[in-house]
Amino acid sequence: MCRLLGFVARDPLGVSGAIGEQQFDEYVSLSRLHRDGWGFAASSSEDVIGVYRSPVRALDDPRVENIRRDRSTSGLVHLRWASLGLPVREENSHPFVADYHGPLAFAHNGSVAQHAAIEPLLDEEQRAIRRGDTDSELYFLLFLQSLNRRENVADALRETIETIRVFAPVASLNAMVLSGEELHVVHSHSGMNVPTADLIESCGSLAEAPPAHADHYFDLSWSESDGVVSAAHTGLSGDWETLPPDSLLSVRRSDLTTSVTAL
Repeated sequence: MCRLLGFVARDPLGVSGAIGEQQFDEYVSLSRLHRDGWGFAASSSEDVIGVYRSPVRALDDPRVENIRRDRSTSGLVHLRWASLGLPVREENSHPFVADYHGPLAFAHNGSVAQHAAIEPLLDEEQRAIRRGDTDSELYFLLFLQSLNRRENVADALRETIETIRVFAPVASLNAMVLSGEELHVVHSHSGMNVPTADLIESCGSLAEAPPAHADHYFDLSWSESDGVVSAAHTGLSGDWETLPPDSLLSVRRSDLTTSVTAL
């Protein structure tokens, strides 16, 4: 159960330029709760996506200040809050990366309690590149497998979600995928309840939880202004529009064209 942030910009800028200095500080401060590692992917080229992953919380990692200013035309940032008792180590930090007809970075927020059902669906190619223990990586590998059959990232995401929903109708499949051409934002958390007990255990009370965590924990929102399209989870101030349930936001990197379609 994590926090996701992604952006696409007309001109290269740092993450703070994409969402604002105050919002950047708010996002990093969320790692007080989402403290089990962090990572980012950044790209200004169709051919290269740079990735950094750490098991250290963002507030304690000096590299987090690099992304405040380091310029790129697209990126995504992930703050991890480990779920399902899964260990904290670099291999379990997001984003996960691969090269499938070009570079891809993938990050997930949520949990799939029935994730053991994913592994038998994977072919040997996908099993061989598994490095961690998480449900999120299995979700990613199933998505990569779908890319072998589908013409584009959006169709592969739809197929992957449909497959998982068969055995996990209640699961958060919120995710972001950065490719050479687009940023995709999956907003799908059917039936998931706010993790109230976990919030109380970690924060002391719901009143002490970060903004909107106690009532809109899984919601993803987006914003479009001044040559930047961004998307993020709750916890940030500013003018954000919540994505419709079970929807896919796609942003074309070349011209910032956006579409919101049903999953």
